[in-house]
Amino acid sequence: MALQTSGAISLDDIHVEAGGTTGTEVSLNDADIRDLITKGAGAQARFSEWYGAAREYALALASDVSNIDVRALAITDGWDGNEPLVINVNSGTTVYSTTTSTAGMLIAGSFPNGVTINNSGAITGRGGSAGQDGGDAVEITTSDSVTITNNSGAFIAGGGGGGAASQGGGGAGQSAPNVSTAGVGGPYSFNVGLSGVLATFGCSEGGSCIVYGSCTASGSGNRGYGGDQGAFAGSGSTSVGCCSASGTGSSGTGCTCSYTNTLCGVGSPNSGGTGGSVLSAISNVTNSGGGWGLAGTGTGAGAGGAAITGTYATLTNNGTIYGST
Repeated sequence: MALQTSGAISLDDIHVEAGGTTGTEVSLNDADIRDLITKGAGAQARFSEWYGAAREYALALASDVSNIDVRALAITDGWDGNEPLVINVNSGTTVYSTTTSTAGMLIAGSFPNGVTINNSGAITGRGGSAGQDGGDAVEITTSDSVTITNNSGAFIAGGGGGGAASQGGGGAGQSAPNVSTAGVGGPYSFNVGLSGVLATFGCSEGGSCIVYGSCTASGSGNRGYGGDQGAFAGSGSTSVGCCSASGTGSSGTGCTCSYTNTLCGVGSPNSGGTGGSVLSAISNVTNSGGGWGLAGTGTGAGAGGAAITGTYATLTNNGTIYGST
């Protein structure tokens, strides 16, 4: 626990806070003692400078991880629940969410001596499916001190909102890190009318009979995938529809004829909206999903998720932020 903030304080008190054992040999010039207050070796110091000092607990995230609760993760790792906590997200590591209702990183509960997040990788929310809001990247509900540093080359991004209507594309952030096809906006279906010449027949009375037919074909396809980091997702597919058609006709000599056959054609409605991309606000496709932290297109499209939401945090941004803070 942190050192007292007033009254008598001894070198042994400081030594124990720095991780030593009471009664063992210690010097005020030892590196671990001076690191508690970032005091350079040999610099003059007074014991009162150590009032309230505490040894910090640092935890590095070196591989991709989803839906983390910072406090629970740190306690599992060995944090005592009291020391200043430092979470380092390493370069190349992504903290991400698998659902729009849960942030990629949750900072909740008690942090008596504060928590610091140093991000050198990516912290992202989940992209929304058609008409669905994107999820948040970082959610803060603690009333204790939170400091976030987003380093150069790193980013914190809310998920993109899904495109509108039944053919809306998925928002950026639907896919897991480095997997650009992990999630889709969802299936859609449509009906389309087809027509054409079925056959030409001769009549025994002479002349010819040209038969026309029409029918309605059903088709289905997929909406666009939500974009991966740095990748643009493929657009939804159109469908080829086929249906049975029948027709009748007559020749100029009074001959009648009829025929039943199959007509096929490409469905005419707009294909599924393209998924949102990390580097693009939207794609130029109707009902496309939004890029990181941005809404999808079309009436009723989903809103973009926040980069950081909740109670106040001190933010230093030297990287890129997608979404509100």
